[in-house]
Amino acid sequence: MVDEVEADLAELLQRTIAALEASGAHDEALGEYRRKKGLLGLGGSVVLVPVGRAWRVGRLLLTRDGRIFDVGTTTRAVDPRHPNYQSVSGEDRRDDRRAAFEGDFAEGEVVNHDFTPIAVDAQALSAGSGPLSVQDGRLVIEWAKGQKAVPLAGYLVERVALLRKRDGWDEPDMAG
Repeated sequence: MVDEVEADLAELLQRTIAALEASGAHDEALGEYRRKKGLLGLGGSVVLVPVGRAWRVGRLLLTRDGRIFDVGTTTRAVDPRHPNYQSVSGEDRRDDRRAAFEGDFAEGEVVNHDFTPIAVDAQALSAGSGPLSVQDGRLVIEWAKGQKAVPLAGYLVERVALLRKRDGWDEPDMAG
């Protein structure tokens, strides 16, 4: 049973990756905070640096090599403009934009950070230590924190279909 769960998940992720690649689904940047070297090697600013790419599949980030992460925070690499001091959370989001803008990302790039690796071994899945778990012998995902778990296979099929639609632009003309 233990080996079956891990093998089933690996196969499901590989099928999902193949479907995403075949459809040309858009992926997003992964970033981590790091301190830049400042002048003369002394205390530089903290920026987001690229550490890979992943598809956002609902609450999961899926890499081409089959690693999965629980989504953390998302920002864009855009000029943060001037502080407005309207709220602490607004300034935190502005600082995230600044860190991505000053990092090595293309302007406008979506950058995911503060994501959490998901353990995919049978023991972690059986314990339900993350959003993925095994219930009644099936792989399931808690589609949102605190929500009911749904079968992972169906969840991934639905999310891949949404990524393939490219924001609805490939839908047939409904006007007539």
